[in-house]
Amino acid sequence: MNSTFGYMDDTFTYHRRTLEQPAELVTLQGNLARHQDGSAFTHLHATFADDDFVTQSGHMFEATVFVVAEIHMRIMSNIVMTRCPMVDGEFVELKLQNHEP
Repeated sequence: MNSTFGYMDDTFTYHRRTLEQPAELVTLQGNLARHQDGSAFTHLHATFADDDFVTQSGHMFEATVFVVAEIHMRIMSNIVMTRCPMVDGEFVELKLQNHEP
């Protein structure tokens, strides 16, 4: 798995790192929401382990799975999650709204 991940500093700027070598996807958690225009927005946190069992983690920006990734998802049918960008920095705020089907 090649992967790009990072962390956000106190100025709301992400610092990214890319692992070029294959790694084990140890954990993955986060949410799927919408941008204000309705397009998909993923917010994922991941931990990767290399072949020396050294782990690295952060916000996942991009990854390629070579074999399989087992993912469990829970649908919240009465909640709409929307991501709204802040004026300065890369932070995108999460807004939750009740939605009656």
